[in-house]
Amino acid sequence: QVIRNFSREEKVEYRFFQRADELYQSQVHLAKVQSALWSTMSFFVGLEALLVLFVGGGAVKRGELTPGEFVGFFLSLWLLTWPTVALGWAIGMYQRGIASLRRICEILEKEEEREEGKLALPKGGIVFQKVSFRYSQKLPWVLKDISFSIPEGAKVALVGPLGAGKSSLFHLLLKFYQAEKGKILWGGKTLEEISSLSLHRSVGYVPQVGFLFSTTLFENIALGEKVGEKEVIEAAKLACIHEEILSFPEGYETQVGERGVKLSGGQRQRIALARALVKRPAWLFLDDCLNAVDAATEEKILSHLLKLPWESTLLLTTHRLTTLWDMDWIVVIEKGRVVDEGKAEDLAKREGWFRRTLERQMFERKMEV
Repeated sequence: QVIRNFSREEKVEYRFFQRADELYQSQVHLAKVQSALWSTMSFFVGLEALLVLFVGGGAVKRGELTPGEFVGFFLSLWLLTWPTVALGWAIGMYQRGIASLRRICEILEKEEEREEGKLALPKGGIVFQKVSFRYSQKLPWVLKDISFSIPEGAKVALVGPLGAGKSSLFHLLLKFYQAEKGKILWGGKTLEEISSLSLHRSVGYVPQVGFLFSTTLFENIALGEKVGEKEVIEAAKLACIHEEILSFPEGYETQVGERGVKLSGGQRQRIALARALVKRPAWLFLDDCLNAVDAATEEKILSHLLKLPWESTLLLTTHRLTTLWDMDWIVVIEKGRVVDEGKAEDLAKREGWFRRTLERQMFERKMEV
């Protein structure tokens, strides 16, 4: 779609066929070299036999060799010829194998960046203690001295301008990266002590861009979970996508295409949300995953998430501050630091990013009406 939108079909097609032709020519050249090599080898093996017969036959005729000695020498030479050729072929294969093995060993012998924890995810909330993080030693700090807590069972929102570091907090909590400074405690245990497998089984995570597989809507929502139609429909209703699925001719058996190309952006996001909800996670992390959904639908979805039929802790990020009035707590992050936190009504009264952004969004909403 991007290529078509920018009218780059011809150039991309030319580059594709150019690369394909280069590969074709190199393979043809390899085939020619191999065929010439084997033909040349066979020629010299035959020439060798002819020379031995010519020289050896002359020696037998002159009486320098007996017929038995000549026949024994010729057979020994003939028996050694092809094993010698095979040895050269084996040496070539060995060199290619060593090169491949070296690349595999580089991956297998790479040390883990951190030791994997063995504890199951404990009960209790999350506490950030002066956490600082950057993606590389050469890059600036993304998070600086972050300190706040998320009580178990609470509904907490992370808000702030673009690039504030909100998504990075999710990456740390999911152990995709490790904090360079400070500690993250989960139920009183450090994050490093907790098993990644146990953590991921207990957390439903929906990123900003939800990935869909080229299969049916049902399978995309279930995604290997041992759930039936009832559970899938329940999750779809919570994500406000059930009615739209039923409007498709094949319903939940509709093929979504590669990466969900047959669906709109908002539909893809809600399918990804339903996938996280179907396993009834104890923790639900939503990383601005409803930015392609209209405000009214987002408010409806959030009302569902605040009253889930199972016990769950909700942590989300969003740019629509007008939808956060029912959240238990809101943390404001700017330039990698926690600059304010509190209830929505309290933050709206204090001077700061939250109040300025909220007033602008409310004004834009009035203008739309």
